[in-house]
Amino acid sequence: MIIISASYLHHQQQHHIIIIIIITIIINIIIIITIIIIITTTIIIIIITITIIITITIINSSSS
Repeated sequence: MIIISASYLHHQQQHHIIIIIIITIIINIIIIITIIIIITTTIIIIIITITIIITITIINSSSS
C-alpha cells in the first residue's frame, strides 16, 4: 500500500512538472511576441517620423 501511494505521488509530481514547463513555455512565447510587437511598432514609428521630417524639409527647401 505504501509503495503504491509513493509511486502515485511521484506520478503526480511529474504531471505537475509537465504542467509547469508548459506554462513557462507559454509565458516565454507571450513575452517574445510582445517584445517583437514593441520592436516592430517602434521601428514603424521611427520610419514614419523620418519620412515626415524628410517631406517637411523637402517642402521647406522647395518653397524657399
